[in-house]
Amino acid sequence: MCIAVGVALLTGCVVRIREPYVEPESAFIIDEAPPPDKLEPVPAQPHAETFYIKGYWTRRQGAWVWVPGRWEDARHGFEWVPARWATADGMWGFVPGHWRSE
Repeated sequence: MCIAVGVALLTGCVVRIREPYVEPESAFIIDEAPPPDKLEPVPAQPHAETFYIKGYWTRRQGAWVWVPGRWEDARHGFEWVPARWATADGMWGFVPGHWRSE
């Protein structure tokens, strides 16, 4: 009986629908411009179905922190919108990178 229950539970774990990850829509505003982007080496592509997301600056506990670039699996039907800093009236706002349906 225990074996049958274990097999049933494991079988249920095999089927998984993969939903694309979408970063939450959030932004914060500061009065200091971000540092210039870092030039970082791009590692070898892990496989053909990936693309590179470049690194960016963010703020953590009042300090600038570089988030390194990374390879990401392609999300069919979605496109990646890179993280960016926008300025208006002397203030800087961060818009996180996110997936958008094509």
